[in-house]
Amino acid sequence: MSVLKQIHAPALILFIALLAICPVAADEVAVTVNGKPLADGTIVFTLDDDEFVGTRIKGGSYKVTRVPAGRWRVTIRSNEVPAKYGSENTSAFKVAVQPGLNVMDFDVKKK
Repeated sequence: MSVLKQIHAPALILFIALLAICPVAADEVAVTVNGKPLADGTIVFTLDDDEFVGTRIKGGSYKVTRVPAGRWRVTIRSNEVPAKYGSENTSAFKVAVQPGLNVMDFDVKKK
């Protein structure tokens, strides 16, 4: 085996291992209310073991990093959003985060 292949094989294995255990990032994404950007609020991703990651929403945009892969319940809190979206028990939003970049836009329906 050439020296180049000997060097690349361990690096490739390390890269794959890091992908499997490293948290994922979500690029800047949108939260809208009936299709219009949410001016201000918070968004929280919660796992079953009560681990959570959250951030502020400004002008309809949010960005979170270090969201582990898994199934998350999502709550959105704001004066512009019905209260049911702010509770883990009543929010309709659930997502499956995959390793790598995830884009998760949410459109809150307000009657």
